[in-house]
Amino acid sequence: NRYSFQRNLADRALIQAKNEARLDKTLDVRKRAKDLEQAAKDGREPELKASAEHDALVATFNNNNSLSTALKSFKGRLSPGQLFALELVVPFDRTPTNVIMRVLEATPLGYLKAAKQGASAVGRAIKGAREEVDVPRTAREIIQEAMTVEQQRDFSRSVGKATAGSVLMALGYYLASKGMLTGAGTDEDRRNGIEPNTLTWKGHSISLGPISPLGNIMSLGASAYQVAHADRSDPWGLGYEAF
Repeated sequence: NRYSFQRNLADRALIQAKNEARLDKTLDVRKRAKDLEQAAKDGREPELKASAEHDALVATFNNNNSLSTALKSFKGRLSPGQLFALELVVPFDRTPTNVIMRVLEATPLGYLKAAKQGASAVGRAIKGAREEVDVPRTAREIIQEAMTVEQQRDFSRSVGKATAGSVLMALGYYLASKGMLTGAGTDEDRRNGIEPNTLTWKGHSISLGPISPLGNIMSLGASAYQVAHADRSDPWGLGYEAF
């Protein structure tokens, strides 16, 4: 974590220095970035330090997330025996839940996160407009007041991830329709020697499992194709395949 924090702090300090250099052409960007790094470590730039720490946690899959929070809340309602049994299966919850969340964010579900961020910003903008009705402002100024630079970056990332992931899912769906990509598969597929999450190209088979998260997202698309064309006469089996 220390290395990740140092790297993210250096990146953020350099970006901030470059932004300041736009207003002051005489500013030495490299020297200013080093000064900002030191100031953050000394506690004189708390926001810069907090942002770098958050980035370090995200990079190492240790940041808090809604799934992890829900799981902790669930654990709090268990008896000591039940808690012991659960922690044998899931001793650490942040890393696996963050992996799941990253994959979900890179699907159409990621637009829900972006919509929530956008709705919060709109609410802040409306509140600010009501409080300062007589103050003329441009659209850019309203956006900057409603969303900090950090929030704008997170919103852009959410939309970008959801869009790119949706394209990959669509590609996985298309390849599955052509018989070139398998999804999660069924027990019958495995008995027939059909490997799950595998791309077939000119007689060669490539497992997409190790190519994460791109392979996982494409496999989700292929699994969606399988579910869409599954035998609907067996609702229990269809539900299991969808899960």
